[in-house]
Amino acid sequence: MISAKKHNKSQKRFSLNKVFTSAFSVLFLIFLSLTISVYYQLNTFRAALESSLLDSIPTIISFDSIANRSERLVFYTEKLSTADSHPALRIANKKIQSELNQIEEQLRAAKLDEVVLKEYEAIKFELDELDDLVTLRLETNQKASDVERKLYALFDEAKALSATISKATRTSSSSWFEEFSQLTIMSANLMSADKLNQIRKSSQKIRNKYAYIQTIQPAYLGERLSTLNADFQDIVLGEQGLINLRVKQLRIKGRTTGRGNFTEKLVSDFARALNFKSAVINKKILANAQNEKETIDLQIRLLGFFVFICIVLFGFIAWQLRQRVIVRLIGLNNYVSQFDRKFLNTKLKDEISDIALTFDSYVDTIEQQKKELSQLAMQDGLTKIANRRAFDKLFLNTFDLAKRNKQALSILLIDVDFFKLYNDEYGHIKGDEALIAVATTLKQSLKREVDLIARYGGEEFVCLLPNCDHEGACKVAEDLRLAIETLKEPHKSSSVAEHITISIGGATICNTEVSSISPQFMLKEADIALYRVKSKGRNAVQVSRL
Repeated sequence: MISAKKHNKSQKRFSLNKVFTSAFSVLFLIFLSLTISVYYQLNTFRAALESSLLDSIPTIISFDSIANRSERLVFYTEKLSTADSHPALRIANKKIQSELNQIEEQLRAAKLDEVVLKEYEAIKFELDELDDLVTLRLETNQKASDVERKLYALFDEAKALSATISKATRTSSSSWFEEFSQLTIMSANLMSADKLNQIRKSSQKIRNKYAYIQTIQPAYLGERLSTLNADFQDIVLGEQGLINLRVKQLRIKGRTTGRGNFTEKLVSDFARALNFKSAVINKKILANAQNEKETIDLQIRLLGFFVFICIVLFGFIAWQLRQRVIVRLIGLNNYVSQFDRKFLNTKLKDEISDIALTFDSYVDTIEQQKKELSQLAMQDGLTKIANRRAFDKLFLNTFDLAKRNKQALSILLIDVDFFKLYNDEYGHIKGDEALIAVATTLKQSLKREVDLIARYGGEEFVCLLPNCDHEGACKVAEDLRLAIETLKEPHKSSSVAEHITISIGGATICNTEVSSISPQFMLKEADIALYRVKSKGRNAVQVSRL
């Protein structure tokens, strides 16, 4: 009896590990036998192909890779030649340098001839020259922009001087100022001229106009007008004036365009040369492969016999695996899909039973994670309060509930005053900390659990007040405003106060009129109220009664 019990106990554990180990052992033995049987024949074939494949294929791959990178280099070269800012120039240079490093590394590995290496060095030289031209173009553009700003500043000075003349002498200086205004416009129009001939003609007109203005300017303001004329002479007509800078701009632009086109063509020719070399080597490989075709056919016939044996043995192993594993797994899957996981059958004490128990544990874990993910999806990542998605969902539900019960409902749109200037003054990290402080204060200031504060976007927040009439909404809005006021968070750039403040616009629907108003309309009215608060000076509240 005791031995029978031990035998039954040993039969309870049916190890799938042994089944798979035995199956793969058999497959390994088959593979080993097949390998040994064809080793001699394949070794001869390998030796024949080694000289061509091991040398040629890596070379083809290197050529194709270098050619592909060269095509990308053409694209980045175009980006470099058309860069209109220093950040764009740095990005293009970074991309170009990355591609050049990769190409250079592959060129060294491929051991190409000197002609290809010289072409590559020529490309690097042209790219350096192009980079210098683009840098010079950007610097010249910046100088021209600075001079243009000086010109406008000079115009404002002339305008102020004209007003001073009129006020002091009680006579009009409109003739002189109108001519000077036309002179300023003619000078500013140089920035839009895209041909050297246009600039030469315009510069001559400017000089004539400038000479004419000298003849009509008021004589009693000689010293002030002399300073004004000297500034104009330096800004527009001087050696570093707007005319010469604009001429220099166009010339550098033409040189940059020409150098860029030449460099792009040089890189394209380099890529085409590599593609041609790759095609020549590929043609040679195809010719060698054709010569080996008869040998391969013979090897295929020999392998066919061994493959047939492998198929028979593999079919037998597959049938064993099906009967002992797959059928049982299918049964387990059907059982799980039809019954609760708590009633999974684990009596067979094998790996499949372990899988069933693990599956049950994983399902519980996944359900918990789904709940946590759902909560995270409704929370703002920065302020840890509800996000707009949570607000939109709760607002629609609350609106429908108010409509059915004919209750009042209020919403408040909250905007941090001059928050962009706050970011400019203190930085985005400090701005994030300020938003967190504002959100925390707003949430703590709400008295009812049913009230919701959510981040609506950027520096905007929204407050949902179920069953709250107009008077209550006004009180809550004022309490929120005072709570932020109490924070005394410094804000030097605000024109309202020395600390952070908020503006609040809201809307309230009454229980008798809710059926005729939509959620979108209510949000729109709250936004209008917020706009009115901003237009009246900010740091205030206004709630519309709908």
